[in-house]
Amino acid sequence: MHIVIMAGGQGTRLWPMSRQNKPKQLFNLISDQSMLKDTIDRFQGKIPIENIYINPNKNYISEIKKQIPDFPPENIIAEPVPRNTASAIGLCCTYIYKKDPQAVAAFLPADHRISNPKKFVNYILEAGKIAKKFQRIVLLGIKPTFPHTGLGYINIGKQINTHNKTEAYNIRQFIEKPDLKTAKKFFNSRSYLWNAGMYITPVKIMLDAFKKHLPDSSTALEKIATAIGTKHEKTALKKYFPDMENIPIDYGVSEKEKDLIGIPADDIGWSDIGTWKTLMDELCQNGDEKLCNVTKGEIYQVDTDNSLIYSLSKPIATVGVKDLIIVDTPDITLVCSKDKANDVKKIIDLLKANKQDKYL
Repeated sequence: MHIVIMAGGQGTRLWPMSRQNKPKQLFNLISDQSMLKDTIDRFQGKIPIENIYINPNKNYISEIKKQIPDFPPENIIAEPVPRNTASAIGLCCTYIYKKDPQAVAAFLPADHRISNPKKFVNYILEAGKIAKKFQRIVLLGIKPTFPHTGLGYINIGKQINTHNKTEAYNIRQFIEKPDLKTAKKFFNSRSYLWNAGMYITPVKIMLDAFKKHLPDSSTALEKIATAIGTKHEKTALKKYFPDMENIPIDYGVSEKEKDLIGIPADDIGWSDIGTWKTLMDELCQNGDEKLCNVTKGEIYQVDTDNSLIYSLSKPIATVGVKDLIIVDTPDITLVCSKDKANDVKKIIDLLKANKQDKYL
């Protein structure tokens, strides 16, 4: 089995720490090492390193090599330009297929927290067996705890007989990021799971799905495939990869594919560290959130409640504040109400509109 760590995202809602050249997955947010390194280490002793790949933006390569100097450089499959998750997955499938046409690969985000890594790895390995047996794309799902509008939803159907202890179900429908009314309906129905953003699939089956649903991208991948392993490989990648459709895998394939399998994996302790609030909730150890502050750096606080204060540079002192997110970097500082954490991305849009790319 092959493991692909998807590490190309910028993590804009964790700005201003997460930037274009060093995104959130390259920071030590959860443990004493980066989230990317945490993701790789989960498979230590289970998957040989030659079958583990990193899929980053080309701008992240130098930092990745600095953090993980012993990682095989040939297993870093970088995107020459950002083209979203569908193109990234298609590109990695193309490279792995060239190496092993019968391969099964798991595509895993580099920025997720998994508090039960042993169970998680077992789910991935079992999902690989199921994907190979049925020659279908498998997704891991999480039981919703609230009507989330920022995730995809999996409508599970009839259970599949897999001849092992792992429960697997046909997926009736995949719906990406519904509105709040629809998300409430899904949550109350109890027949939907959150999509955890993990895809386990025979690489050939995923490439076949591209032919059906993303034909222009498939054509570009076929042109790249003919050059892999030749002196024209880099040239072909730069020439044809930009022709691929800029679309998430969820919209490009998942919503269109009618033959998906879902595996409930509630007990892996999954969390998508997408915003400062999510990070705070994950790191807060106190059951009474009003008494919980999450700090990093030289922080001095008086009468400060339920706040995240993060400094990459100078000391920060707070008095009489609550429900705030404060993130200080050497060139810019964010001060945000905790309940507006999802809107940090709007600052990115504002900076772009004002041509302040130096802060991105």
